[in-house]
Amino acid sequence: MSLPSCRKPREEADDAPAATRSSSRPRGEDAPEPAQDPRTALLEAASIENPAERNKAVAAIANRVLAEDPALAREAFNMLTADAVAERGPLIRHIAMQLAGEDPEAALAWADGLANEKETAAARSRIALVVADADPRKAATILAETDDAGREMEVAIVQVLQHWSADEPAAAAEWLAMFPAADFRKAGMQTVMSRWFAADAAAAMAWLGSLEGGEIRDEAIQAAAGVLSGQSQEKRALWLEAADPKVRAALEGAP
Repeated sequence: MSLPSCRKPREEADDAPAATRSSSRPRGEDAPEPAQDPRTALLEAASIENPAERNKAVAAIANRVLAEDPALAREAFNMLTADAVAERGPLIRHIAMQLAGEDPEAALAWADGLANEKETAAARSRIALVVADADPRKAATILAETDDAGREMEVAIVQVLQHWSADEPAAAAEWLAMFPAADFRKAGMQTVMSRWFAADAAAAMAWLGSLEGGEIRDEAIQAAAGVLSGQSQEKRALWLEAADPKVRAALEGAP
């Protein structure tokens, strides 16, 4: 015969399963809110009174829908005030490349309608990078016709030269020579010379021999000397044989 338990009976609520204990809550109370429709969210963001907060909220939505709804992203971008530099900059780069992939001419028209020359230059630089994959000469023209020569455009010039000099190194080098002296021109010349020597060292040497004295010749000689220094002794000697005496002396005397 078993003895009755001396333990005090536990409350029914304590012994009930968790699901039973919580059955009094409204169903769905802990479920996450459904994602807000992007257009509705954009309208709400646009109604924020504080300009700085409004710009941040609108830009967040634009970034959110860039891939899935590019048209809405551009609509959101157009709501940003001209002084919202931090929000506008990244969107300009993304939208420019996105448009360029679909229609380069439409992308350029959009870029030319931006708030200022700096924004236009940033957009055109990104458009040129997209175009350079298929048509580096056209990409170079886009950059040459861009007024603001800021850092972003200088980087784009060097990257476009990487594409162009692979097929038309002479044209790429001559185009580069049109720019004023700057660090990006030196970097661009190094890119051109490196690719040109690898493809046709004799033609590269002939072009060097055609240059008259001046900064662009000095930069080209310096870049070519750098390419030569990275070659084996045999290849270096072979390439130097293709140079005329003046070019050879300049290359051998380069630091």
